[in-house]
Amino acid sequence: MIICDVNVLLFAMRVDSPHHELYGPWLEDALQGNEAIGGSELALSSVIRPATNQRVSSRPSCVDEVLTLALLDR
Repeated sequence: MIICDVNVLLFAMRVDSPHHELYGPWLEDALQGNEAIGGSELALSSVIRPATNQRVSSRPSCVDEVLTLALLDR
C-alpha cells in the first residue's frame, strides 16, 4: 500500500505548485494502478489549512476542492 503524506497531496492538487508536474500525474497514475493508495486521516485533514490559506497561495483552494481530493478513495 502507498500512503501519501501532506506534501504529496498538496503538490498533486495545487497546479501552481512548482512540483505539480511531477506529483499530479504520479498521483493520477497511482490512483489508476493496481496497488492500494491512501492517506492517514491526519494527513488528509492537514492538507486543508495550507491549501485554503491565502498567505500560502495567491489562489487558495476552496474547502470543497480539498475535501474532494481527500475523499477520492472513499
